[in-house]
Amino acid sequence: MANKAISTVVATIIVLMIVLALAGVAYLYLSGIFAGTMTTGFEVVFADRSTIGIKNIGTENITQLNVFVDDQEVPIEMSPIPPTTLGFVNITTPITKGTHSFVIKSSSTVQRFPVVVIESITDISICQIADDAELCDGLDIFPGEGYKYACCVEHGLCCET
Repeated sequence: MANKAISTVVATIIVLMIVLALAGVAYLYLSGIFAGTMTTGFEVVFADRSTIGIKNIGTENITQLNVFVDDQEVPIEMSPIPPTTLGFVNITTPITKGTHSFVIKSSSTVQRFPVVVIESITDISICQIADDAELCDGLDIFPGEGYKYACCVEHGLCCET
């Protein structure tokens, strides 16, 4: 009889240790120790023939990206993009009209998307009216993120001086 009580106590202790170990692993995973925290990451906000708007969704600066158009790497210029900030990548050789396959790579993220390049992504009359009425800052709210920058690049309007 004494052996049964000892094995029941040992079995209970082992089960408790397993439950505590599983609870500890679950806690560590949920708190991010095993899952890791996202240090680098981005999302493409807009793209045209010469500019790509990149939002940094990571926790570190984005300092280097590689851009491929139709499987060919293209030269770019960019400044570091701080976390939670929208930055711009300038393609130094504008892309021709048509539908193209864009790929943007960082050390940990790859995004693929099609881009249709037309003569202009902005309406020059909207850019001109906004510039004349000193309403350029509202362009990113009404037509969409990056519209003010596109007015500047494509038409020389709404540029910050």
